[in-house]
Amino acid sequence: MTGLGPVLPNPALYVVRLPEREGPDPVLAARWLERAEHERFERFRQARDRWRLLLGRILLRHVLTVRYGMADVQIAVSKRGRPFLPSLGSAGLDFNITHGGAWVGVGVTRVGAIGVDIVAESELTDWERLAEHFLAPDERREIHMAPPQSRRVLAARAWVAKEAVLKAAGYGLEVDPLAVALGLGPAVTVRRLPAALPEPACFHLHEPGLPNRYRAAIACLGNDGCRYRNEVTELDSRRLVGDGAGSAEGLDYTDPDAPSRDGSVAKRA
Repeated sequence: MTGLGPVLPNPALYVVRLPEREGPDPVLAARWLERAEHERFERFRQARDRWRLLLGRILLRHVLTVRYGMADVQIAVSKRGRPFLPSLGSAGLDFNITHGGAWVGVGVTRVGAIGVDIVAESELTDWERLAEHFLAPDERREIHMAPPQSRRVLAARAWVAKEAVLKAAGYGLEVDPLAVALGLGPAVTVRRLPAALPEPACFHLHEPGLPNRYRAAIACLGNDGCRYRNEVTELDSRRLVGDGAGSAEGLDYTDPDAPSRDGSVAKRA
């Protein structure tokens, strides 16, 4: 690990916006993707889907090499399909990749396991129709007690929190989201989980802010609570793609317009 390690937030969320241009160069995909990933890339027909897959892998390798000092990033996949770092040199790091709308994100933690999720509020315009598939009865009642203008936001917060928790547990949506019960107060809390998962108290949830009416959640699984610093680091997709994982330098900024439930800020690096 490099000397930068101790000052990095834990957990940390790094995000990048999808380029507003044609699909990625196949040569770039061949350079960065493993064989199975490249085959998946080739099956995608939409430029946005190809960018999501490719940028997720490039962003991950940038974060692990430049931010966490890993010289050789080797990624394995669990039996349930969850990517992880098998190397002893990873020093206990865990990561998770997500994408939602115009964003791709990578969450990293030094303690336990991490799950992250991002969704655009606009993707849940019909949340009431979907509610019976992902919201428990108590959650639906809690949302309907809120003012009408707040209900879609609460549904989006529940959506990303459930996905983040299940991803941290290593299951993803193979577990019915209805079996995950949340409290949707000022801070989202885990109330009930299926017996196969760890106790709710083992999960620590955070809601970092993203601009343009996006919602994000970070779930950490471990005995030591994650001390989240309420910060999101945005990297420039043009520089990531141009230089690969070697340099994504940029300007630091704080976005005062980024909506947040817990004082999060976005900082470009």
